[in-house]
Amino acid sequence: CQRVRSTLVNIKEGTRRRGSDRRYHYTVAAGSADEVRGCLGVAEAWGHVEADAIAGALGLIDRVLAMLHRLCG
Repeated sequence: CQRVRSTLVNIKEGTRRRGSDRRYHYTVAAGSADEVRGCLGVAEAWGHVEADAIAGALGLIDRVLAMLHRLCG
């Protein structure tokens, strides 16, 4: 999924940057991760996946978002 790749690429790029540029990349990564979470929610709502099948992925996304929140703060 392109959003997952975008999340990873922006986290990696942010580690090489300084100041507000670093924060920008982490913020973009958080936005992409949140989009993945939203897509999984839509897939569940439309009956394409069961809630228990995506629970682990949603938990990991929440952890990534929490880490990015601390890095942006």
